[in-house]
Amino acid sequence: MPAGCGAVKPPCNSALIPPSLPQAREGLKRLATLQVPPKSSTGRMLRLKGRGLSFEDYVGDQYVEILVVIPADINDEEIALYTRLQELSLSDS
Repeated sequence: MPAGCGAVKPPCNSALIPPSLPQAREGLKRLATLQVPPKSSTGRMLRLKGRGLSFEDYVGDQYVEILVVIPADINDEEIALYTRLQELSLSDS
């Protein structure tokens, strides 16, 4: 499977293509609510069917890649919680 395609079945082209100004402006008008499934990790791909770029009569799908980020400014109690979570997940595998 091509890199960056996650769970998407081939053919899959993964590229970051900046939209044109009109496309970006139109995209800002089209908000979507996305429910991230439980236990999603960085790299998981989610599809928003019919929410991609449009060309003539065709509207594509938009793919969203999950990126989990732990804040850089966490305190000692939060570090202990993350450490405990890691210990629990390692003991389950």
